[in-house]
Amino acid sequence: MGRPRFLPPGLIALLVLAACGGGEDLLLVGDAEATVYSGGGSGGFSLTGPGKGSITGKVVFKGAPYARRRLDLTTEDGFCVDARVPEGLLSEDFLVGKDGALGGVIVYVKKGAETVKVPVPTEPVVLDQVRCQYVPHVAVLQVGQTLILKSSDNTSHNVHGAPGANSEFNIPMSRPGQISKVLTKTEVAKRIYCDVHGWMESWLAVLPHSFHAITGEQGTFLIEAIPEGTCLLAAWHEELGELTFEVTVKAGEAATQEITFEK
Repeated sequence: MGRPRFLPPGLIALLVLAACGGGEDLLLVGDAEATVYSGGGSGGFSLTGPGKGSITGKVVFKGAPYARRRLDLTTEDGFCVDARVPEGLLSEDFLVGKDGALGGVIVYVKKGAETVKVPVPTEPVVLDQVRCQYVPHVAVLQVGQTLILKSSDNTSHNVHGAPGANSEFNIPMSRPGQISKVLTKTEVAKRIYCDVHGWMESWLAVLPHSFHAITGEQGTFLIEAIPEGTCLLAAWHEELGELTFEVTVKAGEAATQEITFEK
């Protein structure tokens, strides 16, 4: 088991909402040279061994029961209302399952993997707009990996990426289609939202390696093929902030790290 630390969530910057308009879909490509992740220094964490192991565990929430909210789809855009009849749309920011299992948590190696060389995946990550909802709600991509921003809806959206390590962007999508974008800097996590439909929100983590997982309804995670050594493992949740743990990985073994968020 690792030694826990708590990092409180940062304040979300106030944004001037940009108008959503029409226009042609564009191909947006980031800087040709990907930024090397420093992580603020290794701090004594290093994954350098020739052997490989894994980290597994479960993320749980400890606190008062939390019920998913039914989102208010009140809008002049009848497409969204009609697309969600009769089931409506439930919030995705707090997914607590059986025995407190917490979904939507990004678990990743925060420090220790700075010198590990990992190929950039050739398969893109797709963020779709489906019936006035971002799918998926939480996603992870690697620095330099192609991000497809897609709309499957026959209505006007815009994809607004909040300012952070990667520059702010605001892309109108007035009809079904898709564009490509490459994010070149490490960032956990970038808020993506639609100015037209206030309930539409998603989160993207951009990492310099492949050592990550996202918890589902069971709250479990498994990160494989990690070089042996000691690393700083982090668990990030959009409402609860980030917890970190020191974890030692041994070749051919699975280190276990149980993670508990409280509110």
